[in-house]
Amino acid sequence: MSSRVYSASVYRGLKSATRRLVQSFGPLKCAVAETRITLPNILQRFYSQNDDDATRFMPVDVALDLMTASGDVGLLSYLADQLGYDLVAQPDCNGCVMSRTTDQIAKGGNVISKLAVAISDGKITAEEIRENDLIAQMESVINGASVLKSHFRDVCKRGEETSGGGDD
Repeated sequence: MSSRVYSASVYRGLKSATRRLVQSFGPLKCAVAETRITLPNILQRFYSQNDDDATRFMPVDVALDLMTASGDVGLLSYLADQLGYDLVAQPDCNGCVMSRTTDQIAKGGNVISKLAVAISDGKITAEEIRENDLIAQMESVINGASVLKSHFRDVCKRGEETSGGGDD
């Protein structure tokens, strides 16, 4: 028997997250219709807790198809959590992108200024983090930057430019 990286409970959790994803479609045949899997019993085995199926997991392409069709990213969130990450959705990039860019640059500059003052003595304390609300402000900057990055990639793919006056 080969050694596994995670405990059995983590793999059972993975099976449970897979079950929730598949069941979000209602009848099993509805989930099957969204994938390359042709038989419902094969899809069912990916989340079965039976000993015979203990090492059978959903292929990533099938999971991607189901998550895309359902909008349910619980399985992806479970995986991210097991790896020590938080799954953060990229918000829609509506509104004037140039205005958002300016706002994000200003927010980022404000956070950097607060950080510079806080660490000027060579350390940062929990009190300084709380007083300056650094965690929330950094999360806001990171999320905003993620939106802008996504938009800028789209602009580059289309070979266009982002202008200031309207909705991009």
